[in-house]
Amino acid sequence: METSRGFSRRDFLRLAAGATVAGGASLALGARAAEAAKGKKAHGGGVPRGKIGIQLYSVRDQMEADFEGTLAAIAAIGYPEVEFAGFYGRSAEQVRTTIDGLGLKAPSSHEDLLSGDRARNERTLETAATLGERWIVHPYYKGATLDDYRIQAEKLNEVGALARSYGIKAGYHNHDHEFEPLEGSYGYSILLDETDPKLVDMELDLYWALDAVADYGNEEAEPLALFDRAPGRFTLFHVKDGVPADPLRDPHFEDVGEGVIDFSPIFAARKQAGVKHYINERDDAPGDPEGSLGSAEDMYDNLVAEYGKGRR
Repeated sequence: METSRGFSRRDFLRLAAGATVAGGASLALGARAAEAAKGKKAHGGGVPRGKIGIQLYSVRDQMEADFEGTLAAIAAIGYPEVEFAGFYGRSAEQVRTTIDGLGLKAPSSHEDLLSGDRARNERTLETAATLGERWIVHPYYKGATLDDYRIQAEKLNEVGALARSYGIKAGYHNHDHEFEPLEGSYGYSILLDETDPKLVDMELDLYWALDAVADYGNEEAEPLALFDRAPGRFTLFHVKDGVPADPLRDPHFEDVGEGVIDFSPIFAARKQAGVKHYINERDDAPGDPEGSLGSAEDMYDNLVAEYGKGRR
């Protein structure tokens, strides 16, 4: 099946297959780095085990049903870090007591940063400071024009300036649509260029960036190209695996290590990226506890086995 942009699922899988097709590159490298790769898998080890986390949206149903028990299960799997996506009625103090008791750290959380409500942002920052977080990350935005993205970039700068007194930075988490061609450019370009690097970092969702290469043909979405363009800006990775969205916008996810993405060249460029934390996520984790927590365990074990170094 072929998209309206002439880029088919078969093309995506061909890129992911690397050396199986003459002249192909791994999905993580893409066409830009194919010549440099020469069909050889780049060394991508060196993910510190103490910096591996999970976005708790991956176990959202379990968090709602049993907040403390689910966090205990995540800690038992071996995760040292978590990224929150809601606190399910708990106060910041209650959450801090829970994670401290489990030996977990929370370097970041997903929060709405684009409301323009200063009082709300201050409350968000106070919660983040109580939890010991260093980033608050806006999880989703889709604009209709480049000016829409310019407005949001300014809001991110405003929150980042407010956050600085708390020792926290604002962040932005991408999907694929920010890379869709728009008025001769694309939204993510505006967000990169018009946010202040001193105030705003990027949480790069690796699956969605690579999906944008396949779906929109935008090679500027390749992680290595982004690192070249804005070195040091990508302090947080969402490590996510699967196969690409089809033309009906129906993505297919897999546990990290069980999809088609080769993370090796991305992780090998960690110094250029500026990454500090590696956060596993699966958007469509099964709703039953055994399924979603089993997925969380598989993602942790696979990431550690393939790329991990050091101790928790």
